[in-house]
Amino acid sequence: MKLVNAIIAPHRASQVIHALRGLPHFPGYTLLTGTGESRGHGEGGSHLPSETDIDARSNLVLLIACPDDEADLIINTIQWAAHTGLPADGLILVSNILDARRIRTGQSGEDAL
Repeated sequence: MKLVNAIIAPHRASQVIHALRGLPHFPGYTLLTGTGESRGHGEGGSHLPSETDIDARSNLVLLIACPDDEADLIINTIQWAAHTGLPADGLILVSNILDARRIRTGQSGEDAL
């Protein structure tokens, strides 16, 4: 199982979610609000913030737990739907899930997804 964490621009959320809902076995998602800063500004990302220079931007964090064989399709769909070609398009992080448990039914592993 995989956990796909996608940091996306708020104005692309509806396009991303609509594209994901079009997948044949989309397992659902959780959407969180976030604030952060990317690598930095300018060539080489050398921006060093000071106490008076706060440059955080709003973004959304999309969490999707899925079976291993569906992860690539979900990742590619997010990348396609979130892409504008402009800075701050976002970032997709993928990690392994050791186990999952559905609270209501007690199902575990991929059955919980």
